[in-house]
Amino acid sequence: IFQRTMEGLLQGILQVAVYLDDILVTGLTEVEHLENLEEILNRLEKAGLCLKRSKCTFKAKEVVFLGHKVDATGLHPVKEEVQAIQEAPATKLKSYLGLLNDYNRFLPNLSALLMPLQLPLQKYVKWYWGCVQEKAFEASKILECRNFITTYTEHASPDHKPLISLSNEMKAVPQMASPRIQRW
Repeated sequence: IFQRTMEGLLQGILQVAVYLDDILVTGLTEVEHLENLEEILNRLEKAGLCLKRSKCTFKAKEVVFLGHKVDATGLHPVKEEVQAIQEAPATKLKSYLGLLNDYNRFLPNLSALLMPLQLPLQKYVKWYWGCVQEKAFEASKILECRNFITTYTEHASPDHKPLISLSNEMKAVPQMASPRIQRW
């Protein structure tokens, strides 16, 4: 409900991404950014919503948003997440696959590569770990070592739809949400 409310409240403002209590604002120019920010602040005030200054970040060159580093050049994997993937043991396979899936946009043909790792996790299948699974596990870690970047020019329109695609309206809304505005 909160997600829909926030999206409706800020609907029509370009260069804005909203996910629960996070609002990312940008503009193609500094002036456009400030106009977008002013419009957002006006709409929040009109709706009776307050911002906590300590949770706001303005004019940041980069931000981490939903597990991705966002900057002027595009979306990047977060180094700590990549390191966690590289160091993950095979005994935590479900967690490993979940972490890796967060970066599927950076890894072409990931589902085909991971298919052998999905087989032991299927319902009514007895757990097994053979050389095929070991090869797929090691190959997926090597993929993650590369420096993957999704740039706006390749995958985005000027209003930065990839930021919006990072959000998932199916996730639970926290009871207490404090809006945070970040500029990248």
